[in-house]
Formats: sequence, structure tokens, C-alpha cells
Amino acid sequence: MLLLSTIFTSITASDIIGKVIDKTNNLPLLGATILIEGTQKGAITNSNGVFTISGLMETKYTIFIKYLSYKTLKIENVQTTSGNANDTLKIFMEPDEQKLNAITVKGIARNNTET
Repeated sequence: MLLLSTIFTSITASDIIGKVIDKTNNLPLLGATILIEGTQKGAITNSNGVFTISGLMETKYTIFIKYLSYKTLKIENVQTTSGNANDTLKIFMEPDEQKLNAITVKGIARNNTET
């Protein structure tokens, strides 16, 4: 039973730890969403741009990083860690500078002339 417990713990004791940063000014991005492809696991960055996804099997994953008005990133072959701060993944996101087309609004004014 102890051996089985040790094996189970070593399988699920890995994390993905990272920091999401604005590429143009090097400031951390609060509220960026990180999702692991093919799972329901993910995280949201804190005020320092840091996130942790815990309880993962020790393997490589594909992650998606999304943040409003920034280009979505897909990073493949992200290796889990055992919580070592030196293994923190640094992710630099670029603003998405899409231009919107002009919108024309037309209206008709009606005067109510009832007496």
C-alpha cells in the first residue's frame, strides 16, 4: 500500500509555473487565462502575472494563453516541474492591434405634430 501511495504521489506532484508579461513594456499581466489543451485544467494570473497549475502528471503539455486585446499564444511541449522557482516559464504576450472598420449610423428624426 505504501508503494502504491508513493507511485501515485510522484505521478500527480508536478506543476506548470509561469509568469505572463507584456512584451512591449515588461509589465506583468493580471488576469491572463492559461489553459492546458485537452483538459479542464487551467489558471489565471495574479497581480504579479504569476500562475500555477498543480496536480499534473509529469509529462509535456500544450498550453494556451489568452488575454483581452492581446494575441492568443499556443506553447507546445511545456514540461512540468516539481515546484522549483528556477523552472518558472516566462511568457511574453504582444498586444493585438487589429483595426476595426468604420461604422456609419443613420437615423431618421420624426416630429410628433399631434395637437
